Amino acid sequence: MRKLLLLSALSFTLTYATNGDELVGISQSSRGMGGVGVGLPTGFLESILRNPAWLPFYKGGFLFSFEGVLFVPKVRTTVYATLDADDARPGYPALFSASARSRDEAFLIPSAGLAYRVSRRLALGVAAFGVSGMGVDYRNESPLLAQVRTSFRFMRVVPSLGYLLSPRLSVGLGLHLSWGSLELNALSCEAKDADGDGLITFTGCRPAGGGGSSAFGLGFSVGLAFKTEHLYAGLAYRSPVYARYRRVFDSDGDGRYEDLVLEQPSELGAGAGLRLGRLLAGLDLRRLNWSEAAGYRHFGWRDQWVLALGGAYEVSPRLTLRAGWNYGKSPVRDAEGASSYPSVRVPYFTKVFSPYELYWLNAVAFPAVAEHHLTLGFGLKLGPKAELNGSLVYAPPGSVRVSSEHQTVRSKMYQLSFGLGLSWSF
Repeated sequence: MRKLLLLSALSFTLTYATNGDELVGISQSSRGMGGVGVGLPTGFLESILRNPAWLPFYKGGFLFSFEGVLFVPKVRTTVYATLDADDARPGYPALFSASARSRDEAFLIPSAGLAYRVSRRLALGVAAFGVSGMGVDYRNESPLLAQVRTSFRFMRVVPSLGYLLSPRLSVGLGLHLSWGSLELNALSCEAKDADGDGLITFTGCRPAGGGGSSAFGLGFSVGLAFKTEHLYAGLAYRSPVYARYRRVFDSDGDGRYEDLVLEQPSELGAGAGLRLGRLLAGLDLRRLNWSEAAGYRHFGWRDQWVLALGGAYEVSPRLTLRAGWNYGKSPVRDAEGASSYPSVRVPYFTKVFSPYELYWLNAVAFPAVAEHHLTLGFGLKLGPKAELNGSLVYAPPGSVRVSSEHQTVRSKMYQLSFGLGLSWSF
């Protein structure tokens, strides 16, 4: 008899329009332009996160912005399992299936920040925003879905500065103070082959979640920005952020809840932009190192190259329209014929997992399958000191499929989000 984690689970309650579990963009200007922000100043909130070297280039002495995004994800998971219909007599297989849509329907995601030009060369900024997360809720569904209900939230408070080395060149630095919250609830069951025919049944199912846990983390970002009358260029690096969530799950049924580490990955990005009259265009290329991030690498997440492309056109002195495209291949991949033999250790978990169990976790609890994102946005000046910005981001359906000798699971998701932000300068 061996212990099978029917569920395995983490996930996020903020299933944003995402690259992995990272937001496409923070500011509405950036979101409307496909998430551009490393090589082009697309709102000072975005610059604080992506490249603080852009801060000295914003006009005005004091800037304030408050923004919010309404995010509406749709996730459905289907499981097929060949199980033992009669564990007293060998050779009675039966096909069982379950399909359900996650109950998590919509989330409101706020962000706020301010920036201040201290002198001609120096600008300071600070912002707070939710930047990572995802979530599924299969409570009261079939045990084949492990009745998973998990929630992961990750936010950053980032004080930052930008300094002009010359009228065209600047450097920036940000300190990332993070807070994460993780809740992991699901059923864990015994897998038995009582009659020795190679077919299993599940018995002794029990809730294995340890309740919510939170953790703090620390990281940094550095950036370089260059600007002429028509050209923009930027380079930025963001460090990983380590977080250990304590007593979140009992992996082996011994009654003791174990810790789980989830480290947000490092990111290296470069970008460029061009202004021709009323038209502004930009392109970013970023690399997210999931395979080096604790937790994610143990679940088999792959590194991700993200391409962001966007443009803005000033229709009038008051109105600007934006459009963009963002692509990043999902770090969660298909896995056919995955082994059910226990061979993978996750730090602080007692249980030894099979590759299939971890792929199952990715498909059911980490459906980070969004790849293409189509974006639209606008900017409307409400006066000489205030501006309203909005964005619409659509991620077409993406899916992941994993299978073992006796089970197949497929998750499918699409995403839609709407954002509005008000900015003031003083």
